[in-house]
Amino acid sequence: MKQQIDILLVIYNQSQYILQALDGIFAQRLNDNQQLCIIVADDCSTDGTLNIIKTYAQKHKAEWVFLPNEKNLGHVRNYQRAFAACTGDYVAIIEGDDYWSSPLHLQMHIDFLESHPECVLTTQCPVWYYEEEKYFDLRENIYIGGMGYRAISIIDEIRDNQITNLSSCVIRGHAIRNIDKKIFTCSILDWPLYIDLYRFGLLCVLSGTSNVYRSNNSGIYSGLDDDGQKQARLRYLNDLAKVFPQYEPYLNEAKDKLMLKKKTKSATHRIAEVLLYPFVAIHRLCRRIARIYKQML
Repeated sequence: MKQQIDILLVIYNQSQYILQALDGIFAQRLNDNQQLCIIVADDCSTDGTLNIIKTYAQKHKAEWVFLPNEKNLGHVRNYQRAFAACTGDYVAIIEGDDYWSSPLHLQMHIDFLESHPECVLTTQCPVWYYEEEKYFDLRENIYIGGMGYRAISIIDEIRDNQITNLSSCVIRGHAIRNIDKKIFTCSILDWPLYIDLYRFGLLCVLSGTSNVYRSNNSGIYSGLDDDGQKQARLRYLNDLAKVFPQYEPYLNEAKDKLMLKKKTKSATHRIAEVLLYPFVAIHRLCRRIARIYKQML
């Protein structure tokens, strides 16, 4: 029997990046008993992203499912209808401005899930690509000792949303089909999704990295300044408290920690940041020169 892997391609106005995401999908090395179903959830793009995908689909054999594209739904509702279309054994997510950097991305995650029935989701720490500065970096330690993976406790996930981005995730299909619809009332999707998935099993971070997460100043969250991000995070925590009242003590701890950070940023702290900025800028410049030098060797 064929094992179906749903590739959830979630897009909105990402025409300049989408070919890289598609090439990453079709570079994957699969077993003979595996087949791909690519579910395209375009949130009514206006820049030709969908046309690029349809042209690509004509040249690349796979099962393609194009969801209706009549009006803009917003990030969360677009994911809701995308999840509802999933019928496979596994669901792998890729957002249109990210891409998988390894042809073994899918197989690595699925092999792990096949041998660990207690696990419902696998993820990895991505490589970050900073669009404006045009450089790659790692924000987390991608090497995990011991068994080569780390299970995230539900308390740690509730307090600090430890999974970096959806494009690094592979999830069991039965869990996707039984998600609590209350999570779609939140203003974000990923954090409440991860918390709800604990009803079905563990969430595990695998060693290494096999995808690239693109960060830019136009992102819903990354485009905000520090104060804007803190306000957004507080709003997310309030959303979670409504959906998961049983976890309110841990959510309150996260809110207290966030508010404490806001209070401790005194005038002295701000002056120190200004004085130290030239040294930080020089450090970043040296790192960039070093990367360019290595590429020239």
